[in-house]
Amino acid sequence: MFFIDGPVIKAMKEGHLLYIDEINMAKPETLPILNGVLDYRRKLTNPFTGEVVNAAPGFNVIAAINEGYIGTLPMNEALKNRFVVIQVDYIDGDILSDVIKKQSQLQDEILIQSIIKFNEDLRTMSKTRTNFRRSSKYTCIIRLK
Repeated sequence: MFFIDGPVIKAMKEGHLLYIDEINMAKPETLPILNGVLDYRRKLTNPFTGEVVNAAPGFNVIAAINEGYIGTLPMNEALKNRFVVIQVDYIDGDILSDVIKKQSQLQDEILIQSIIKFNEDLRTMSKTRTNFRRSSKYTCIIRLK
């Protein structure tokens, strides 16, 4: 039997940026392994092989969370203290329009404005309607020409 390096070990060995999306949805018992990776030691011991992995130059970690959503858990203080928190607000208006145009093939201004309005309406409803906030899944289908 052999071990295949996962994203954490691979990023550490190769000096890459590791992006962990929704880190506060991970099982709490899986996260303490990151403590040594994120502090001055910058290493971990692979629990499956015993190999000690040191972070190569260039290795860094960015993690994203959405607090207060269904399925999320409070982060352990030891892990939380290893990150710098940067609040990223939602984009809207002209900025969102530019992103839509650059990241998609949409050029229809009426459709783009409809998407922006829909986005704003969803955010408003999520702030004001309890049942909407508690729902764990939203589905939107937009028919493109």
